[in-house]
Amino acid sequence: MASNKSLAEFNLTYEPKLKDGKATLMALYEKARSLTDELEPKRAQLGKLIVIFLVFIASIAKYKNRKGFIVFIVFLESLSSRTSLDTTYALMQAASAEAEEECDGLSEKFVEGQMDPETFLNQFLPLRTTAHLRRLKCEKMGELISSQRNRASFNSAPYPTIPASMPMPGMM
Repeated sequence: MASNKSLAEFNLTYEPKLKDGKATLMALYEKARSLTDELEPKRAQLGKLIVIFLVFIASIAKYKNRKGFIVFIVFLESLSSRTSLDTTYALMQAASAEAEEECDGLSEKFVEGQMDPETFLNQFLPLRTTAHLRRLKCEKMGELISSQRNRASFNSAPYPTIPASMPMPGMM
């Protein structure tokens, strides 16, 4: 019994240090929270500007080399590794739609008799494979984004704060 009492007294000597640590942690948490709140609107605005810029470039690239456009998108993504998931998802959807359009254009040429069957198959099969892979990747990324948002909304409540005057269990 005496050893428990001496251990309890020893632990109580750390109480001021613990309170100071808690206060510091709460202050840092609030500072991080306020910085995050300031950052989010700026990040959203940047994401919108990137999408607008990419749509503009896409409209230019429509009349030029499409492969150059894809290379340019990859280059832009490499400049900023902090690209938002929504922006990346939008880019993937655009690339998927582009591959589908290329397949449709090739099919139309074949139906109109502008291509022989062997040339059509040699060009169509790789394009169709690319279109399917891109569509599957878009669907998977969409699922991942929605599951991440569901988890984020579930965990969005901040940790409750404990007033300093509140007694701790077992320390009365």
